[in-house]
Amino acid sequence: MLAAAGGPAWHPHATSDSSARNRWDRDSGRAPADMGELEAFFTAVLDGRLSEDSLTARGMSFFGVQGPWYTVGYLMARSIEESRGRARLVELICDPVRLLLEYDAVTRERPDLPRWSRAFVDRLRTAG
Repeated sequence: MLAAAGGPAWHPHATSDSSARNRWDRDSGRAPADMGELEAFFTAVLDGRLSEDSLTARGMSFFGVQGPWYTVGYLMARSIEESRGRARLVELICDPVRLLLEYDAVTRERPDLPRWSRAFVDRLRTAG
């Protein structure tokens, strides 16, 4: 979504109709709760508690029209780019563990951002 928007200075749906912008704003407002759901999913993956079919089905459920993969992903990417620059974001974008850990580092400097749990971040550090 960040790439489609053209950067963190623009609304992801700047050229969309008002219903799409309103949906984005509403869905983005659920980022803290959505992060909890994503964290539970990631933890289940790390624990090996999901069959391949369950993993795929649950992972796909986060897409929706613009589900957490979009809204939380945008929040993380925008926050990293604003705090660390585009080059750092590009460096991390294909390494999910490093991306999550960098976002966590940014949240320690920006208390306005929702955070992953400390237990999850610690788990990522041992998984990466």
